[in-house]
Amino acid sequence: MVIKPIGGEQDFEAMFHEGGHALHGAAVDKNLPLSFKLLARSGALTETFAFILEDLVFDPPWLSTYLNVSSYSAQRIQEQAYFVNLMMLRRYLGKFSYEYEMFSENAISKGPTLYSRNLQEMTGFITNKINWLTDMDSGFYSADYLRAWIAAAQVKDYLLRRFGRKWFLNKKAGKFLRNLFLRGVTDELEEVVARLGYKPFDISFLVKGYREVLG
Repeated sequence: MVIKPIGGEQDFEAMFHEGGHALHGAAVDKNLPLSFKLLARSGALTETFAFILEDLVFDPPWLSTYLNVSSYSAQRIQEQAYFVNLMMLRRYLGKFSYEYEMFSENAISKGPTLYSRNLQEMTGFITNKINWLTDMDSGFYSADYLRAWIAAAQVKDYLLRRFGRKWFLNKKAGKFLRNLFLRGVTDELEEVVARLGYKPFDISFLVKGYREVLG
């Protein structure tokens, strides 16, 4: 697990996010074929596990339990983190829309303009055209992140309903997650959430989370 410390709360988010990837990889069933250990159809599943752990850093019960943070401070931390998280979600919506539009129209020459326009429309921030290639991840990874945001909200809802508000203290919740990790990349993300009783690509749980925290 490798992170680059920059100072502050974001370092903890990065550590837990990458820790989610590390836990997933470390818990894979050693008897699986190599293809089911490493050759994922997309990065969405492992990003979902990473988001679930990352979100603990600004979860009020977790903050109160492990860092002795007051209820008031924990709420303020969560509001700030959700605001930044929502900004990043909108940024990735802009990134994906520009990539999808550019490649579906075979309009590479329009790339810089689409990049600047779509991100500015989605985030409200002025975006420099010069970054249209350096800001692009391979393989439509922006779509993997968006799918992971949606599914992480669904899996977190499952954890809360089945194991309670402090699910992270419940050994049964740990066993549940390890059983998901054991399968490596055998499943695609939408197959996992469907088995948990959720509708793939259902954004209602994601929207609900932002509404509850940010009003």
